[in-house]
Amino acid sequence: MKNTSAVMDSSDIQRTSIAVIGGGLVGSLNACFLAKRNFQVDVYESREDIRMAEFARGRSINLALSYRGRQALKAIGLEDQIVSQGIPMRARMIHSLSGKKSAIPYGTKSQYILSISRENLNKDLLTAVEKYPNAKVHFGHRLLKCRPETGVITLLGLHPRQMNVPWLGVESELRLPVYTAATRDLSRVFDLHHSSQQHRILNPLSKARDQTQVLMDTSQFILFFRPDKVPKDIACDLILGCDGAYSTVRTHLVKKPRFDYSQQYIPHGYMELTIPPQNGDFAMEPNYLHIWPRDTFMMIALPNMNKSFTCTLFMPFEEFEKLLTSRDVLDFFQKYFPDSLHLIGKEALAQDFFRLPAQPMISVKCSSFHFNSHCVLMGDAAHALVPFFGQGMNAGFEDCLVFDELMDKFNNDFSMCLPEFSRFRIPDDHAISDLSMYNYIEMRSHVNSRWFIFQKNIERCLHALMPSTFIPLYTMVTFSRIRYHEAVLRWQWQKKVINTALFFFGTLVALSTTYLLLTRPTFRSSLGCLRRSWNSVTYFQNIGRISL
Repeated sequence: MKNTSAVMDSSDIQRTSIAVIGGGLVGSLNACFLAKRNFQVDVYESREDIRMAEFARGRSINLALSYRGRQALKAIGLEDQIVSQGIPMRARMIHSLSGKKSAIPYGTKSQYILSISRENLNKDLLTAVEKYPNAKVHFGHRLLKCRPETGVITLLGLHPRQMNVPWLGVESELRLPVYTAATRDLSRVFDLHHSSQQHRILNPLSKARDQTQVLMDTSQFILFFRPDKVPKDIACDLILGCDGAYSTVRTHLVKKPRFDYSQQYIPHGYMELTIPPQNGDFAMEPNYLHIWPRDTFMMIALPNMNKSFTCTLFMPFEEFEKLLTSRDVLDFFQKYFPDSLHLIGKEALAQDFFRLPAQPMISVKCSSFHFNSHCVLMGDAAHALVPFFGQGMNAGFEDCLVFDELMDKFNNDFSMCLPEFSRFRIPDDHAISDLSMYNYIEMRSHVNSRWFIFQKNIERCLHALMPSTFIPLYTMVTFSRIRYHEAVLRWQWQKKVINTALFFFGTLVALSTTYLLLTRPTFRSSLGCLRRSWNSVTYFQNIGRISL
């Protein structure tokens, strides 16, 4: 374990402050890395504390934790804890339209990815942040402005100003917990009951912004909320933008000269469904990522620790829009996913399908990732990915790890570290963005192809014979820390070598066959016998079909 506390003297530690914008996966992991270096770290999260919420809001596509992400977690001492909460997936299980299932391994027998709950992982990371005395998480704080030239951010928070609870037993009467200093619950719907009275505050974080106060008063207690009337300016030495695909920090960088930015919404949306446990056990084989590929759309299912599966249907929005009634949905699943219908349950499917609309997916690229020595973007704020290579979280976690390694290299000098981080990571993050787009086509269509499976088998054989020379693309991306853009270049070279070898082999077979046909009468007669035998088999097969 690295001893980073000795890198800086106490005066440096006292005056070096870092503001992490966003308390999601990448923001909370980054806070752990930086707190280990004895910086003063403040995490500002606009949402409530998900550890106290009844329901976690936001994206919930299951996560696939692989080598890159595990290495980042290992660096802060959380790998074993997180891995123990995951389910190994060693192969893709392909469900054909006929109901036949076939497995395509991800790699060797010892290689697997882990199905992880996004919500539980985020909770564990937030708890890890709060264990550092020099780190603090501020929930309910929304970023309004960011001035990266000077390292100043402007925040608007919502805070309780007064809370009188004379009767300590009042909490037993609460349908949902009241805001306390411990819960920091800022964006919930509060239903408070006392006797026959009911008082409700709807989403105080958003509803109260234009009000001076939100007040609930009963005969037993008073709960008094007051939003900050004047936004607060906070100066820091470094702003870390980890606030997701719709980053507020990034919107301020877009206005700067020579900052490139592009986004793309793909024409497909996603919808989540659930396969519940059956008889207290998994309804399908648990150690697989299940895929129902249907050319232009697909469904996947990942196992959960409670023995359920989270299914995600990826499909063009125009196809979602055709399914207007429960009958339409059931007929659609009976036609395209018949073996899943009884697993999900017809009644549950009809209800869950219309619970929420299909959600969009966005891909974001930008350059550079930093501005001067005061601001840097990481995770989805820098490179939002579509989820089809399972690398969104892993790439974001590797951002944190790479930044930590550069901080070692440059002795915590932000003016050196930030430009190098952009130079080093941009080619890799753009490469994995392109690979994620490509892998959707592979998952929904190519896995049905015999040629694709044949190529995969060739890659595995070559990798077994020459493990350091031929490495399958998926292995390089998922089970190593080979840089993403180097993996792409290596993959392209390997494809050329394999295709060239197959071409020469095919040419050799064709020439040899032609030579034997021209020079060996016995070979021609043997081919004639084989042809007549095949024709006989085909004839009787046709007779059989006619008779049926």
